[in-house]
Amino acid sequence: MSDKKFGVSENQTDIAYYVPEVRSMSDYYAFGSGMLGRRVRLGEGYRYGFNGQEKSTEIDGGENSYTAEFWQYDARIGRRWNLDPKPYVGISDYSTLGNNPILNVDPNGALFFGAFGSSSDQRKAARSFQKEHGGEIKNYWKRDISVKYQSSYSLGNVFNVEIRNQRFNKDGGLFRPEGEVREHVPGAMERWSKSEDIVDQFAYSIADGFYVTGQNLFTKHLTGASYASHLGGGSRIRTKIFQHL
Repeated sequence: MSDKKFGVSENQTDIAYYVPEVRSMSDYYAFGSGMLGRRVRLGEGYRYGFNGQEKSTEIDGGENSYTAEFWQYDARIGRRWNLDPKPYVGISDYSTLGNNPILNVDPNGALFFGAFGSSSDQRKAARSFQKEHGGEIKNYWKRDISVKYQSSYSLGNVFNVEIRNQRFNKDGGLFRPEGEVREHVPGAMERWSKSEDIVDQFAYSIADGFYVTGQNLFTKHLTGASYASHLGGGSRIRTKIFQHL
């Protein structure tokens, strides 16, 4: 469309509304090749086309070649003429729009991203979270961007490790600030308590019995706790033992 506008009258006297001057109109195939018979052009037409790219008519005389800062590509085959300056593992260096022109956009030919993917606030929050907690950013350009990281905690004498996944809202806020547990990594004591070996089960039962009894007999006055922790984690209420002390 141009800057021109045309007045439309409904009574042949007063202008009711205005319509713009349409200089060109096109329907496209997936990667931007124009459909024959479905294009309208007035004068020189419009210099830009599919994906906001500038059309180049010097090569094939048609509207199947597009140019931008980092590429020149042929819309008929969906391939660029030069190597991608920011290649992706698993995708050809000659591919355009990540081989998905419906979902992705690439304004300057250097880096495609999902039109409905992650927001800049999400990406900024993910980088900040990764810097503080470590881990790996997953699905960087997608709406479900997240950070996979390792979290550890102690339960009694048991040291536990969990693999967590932190996701982010569109505004960069944490989605479920405590994270989502993806995988629980048991410690040595927990693995011993859950062993299916008969000898291990017998040895753990004896050791755990002494451990719990020792807490019930000697740590009541020191900690004031109302429970005793097991070697493998968890707790057992010990009010009955206290009643006999």
